[in-house]
Amino acid sequence: MTSLITDYTVYTKPGCPNCDRTMEYFDSNGVTYTPVDFMGLPASCGQLVRRLVPAEVGPW
Repeated sequence: MTSLITDYTVYTKPGCPNCDRTMEYFDSNGVTYTPVDFMGLPASCGQLVRRLVPAEVGPW
């Protein structure tokens, strides 16, 4: 079994333009990441991530 190691975890939610821009930036710059839809996380985790999202990576 092969494990995929990524550079970052991107916490996303449907319709989030900042999330989409972050993933587009990573894709265009060859940065590996694992997208995680925080809407599907258990309530306690989702509440924590909601405080952090959106977090932008720049420069834009």
